[in-house]
Amino acid sequence: MLVVWDIWEYCNQLVFGDDGESQIEEKNRINILIHQEFVFGREHLLEQDQYLFEDYSLNRLLRSDMELKRAWIARINAARHAIDLPDEVEQTVEKEIITQLTFHHFGWTNP
Repeated sequence: MLVVWDIWEYCNQLVFGDDGESQIEEKNRINILIHQEFVFGREHLLEQDQYLFEDYSLNRLLRSDMELKRAWIARINAARHAIDLPDEVEQTVEKEIITQLTFHHFGWTNP
C-alpha cells in the first residue's frame, strides 16, 4: 500500500508540483503573455490604467509568483478592453453595476 502511495505522490509531484510539466507550461505561457504586453506598451491605455506599467517592471513580474502574474494579466486585459468600449457602453456598464449592488443585491426594486 505504501508503494502505491509513493508512486501516486511522485506522479502528482511531476504533474502538479512547482517544477511539474503543467506548472512549467503555465509559467512559460504567462511569461510569454507578459512579454507581449510589454511589447505592446502602455501608450494606448487609458490614463487611469497607466499605473500597470509604472508600478510593475518586466523583471519584477517575471520573478513574481503565479498569482501576481495572473492578476496583472487580468488587469491588463481589462484595461485593453476598456479602450475599445464606447463611452455610452462604459457608462451603461457602470450604471448596471451600481444599480445591481444597491437595489437588486438586497432584493429591492429600482424606483
